[in-house]
Amino acid sequence: METRHLKHFLAVAKWQNFTYAAQQLHIAQPALSISIKKFEQQLGVSLFKRDDRKITLTHEGQVLLEHAKRIDRQIKDAQLAIDELKGLVKGEVRLGAPSMMGSYFFPQIVMAFKSHFPQLKMTVIDAGTQSIRKMLLSGELDIGVILNQDVPDDLEVDPLLSSQMVAVVGSKHELAEQSVIDFQQFFSHELV
Repeated sequence: METRHLKHFLAVAKWQNFTYAAQQLHIAQPALSISIKKFEQQLGVSLFKRDDRKITLTHEGQVLLEHAKRIDRQIKDAQLAIDELKGLVKGEVRLGAPSMMGSYFFPQIVMAFKSHFPQLKMTVIDAGTQSIRKMLLSGELDIGVILNQDVPDDLEVDPLLSSQMVAVVGSKHELAEQSVIDFQQFFSHELV
């Protein structure tokens, strides 16, 4: 299996059009078709259904797509690591953060990052904790910020901050005199 075949496969899967995928890859459309055909022959399966100018992935193509994305990401990460060793600190870092945390804590971090690494592009992806976990595990994110209790064992962890969350109510609110509040009771009371 050659990386060129994976790159061609990913382009056709993304654009669902051989002509447009060939343009994006800067190769001739017949060359792309031949490459995909050879790849399918090598694997012994059809990767695409071709119906009246419409191209969709077969079941085998869908299975390969998930692996191909991870392989492509790992190849890009390996190239970035080599470039960094050569002193070419450039590329992209993808950071996932929950929206509240991202808007409060990360503007300063992003600005400091940009000043230290002006050639690196940082993309901040606003997502929930579960989505960030999935994207980290699939390789879609390089760094993620999630709550400590949601960390899978196969992720490397560096604690970022520790903070306490407090509930605030107005001084006239019936719960204002209580020092400890049952949050389930509070939220169900508030929704009634």
